[in-house]
Amino acid sequence: MIGFGQQTYVPDDNFEQALINQGYDTVLDDSVLTANIDTITLMYLNNQNINNLIGVEDFIALEFLSCESNQLDSLILDNCINLTDLRCSGNNLTTLDVSSNLNLIELSCVQNQLTTLDVSANTVLEKLICRDNPLTILTLNDTSLLLLSCINTYLTTIDLSNNINLETAFINYSNLSSIDLNGATNLRLLSITDNQLTSLDISTNINLEILNAVNNDLSYLDLRNGNNDNLFINIMQNSDLHCISVDDTALANINWTINNSIDSQHYFSLDCNATAINETSQQEKHLLKIVDILGREIKYQSNTPFIEIYDDGTVEKRIIIE
Repeated sequence: MIGFGQQTYVPDDNFEQALINQGYDTVLDDSVLTANIDTITLMYLNNQNINNLIGVEDFIALEFLSCESNQLDSLILDNCINLTDLRCSGNNLTTLDVSSNLNLIELSCVQNQLTTLDVSANTVLEKLICRDNPLTILTLNDTSLLLLSCINTYLTTIDLSNNINLETAFINYSNLSSIDLNGATNLRLLSITDNQLTSLDISTNINLEILNAVNNDLSYLDLRNGNNDNLFINIMQNSDLHCISVDDTALANINWTINNSIDSQHYFSLDCNATAINETSQQEKHLLKIVDILGREIKYQSNTPFIEIYDDGTVEKRIIIE
């Protein structure tokens, strides 16, 4: 009899009004009958001008919660142990503790004020979208993560070496000066544009298909992952980079020189040294072939741009005007 009349405290009027609108309450009196909410599995509370979600702890059956575009500065979900999908983007959250939500599969917390985020306890989490936060520390789980999007953060380093199932990673517009990809063998797409990386090694990322590393400070780049024939790259705006280690220099020249994927000073070698010092340019080199901008082998032509490919891996773009 006592349990039948139990009330849950809901002090935020906009939160309670949303519950009224959805038929879970009738009177705006800072409380709702617990029996009306403790079996709810799905709840949408977007754009309701809610300042706090005190009371959500009694939504013990909740599996999906979307509370985006409100004014939340805290979110306590300790009792929501069945939660699999949390979407809390567009709020003012400074902390987010999901260590009790061990069934969480998807988390989206875009555009908050989070400086740290720890999802190491969420061992079934597959999708993490935490972009547009002032993050300086991100602690990931090592087992389940498939997609990571943390664009526009203050991260200076990130370790993905144990994320063996990770397939897609967007870490653009951050402050990255180091990244460890060793062991992320299922990675297929890596986008790390507009960072401060000086060195990048994808040699263990044997399934990588897309690499976007535009506008970094790279001086060392190792692309020898055994999958260069299936790899699309864009590494422009890396002015300190010269020699790039690749699986096959001829293939690299054909695939990556003619489609504006590299800077004019970039050239390919089977083995560049780690200091990115140009290999001796005084050594005699021999012309292997001439190709047009589509990679087709041609003879010298005037008034038409063409590309000369040499046996030392260097490439020269030319046009003879007559």
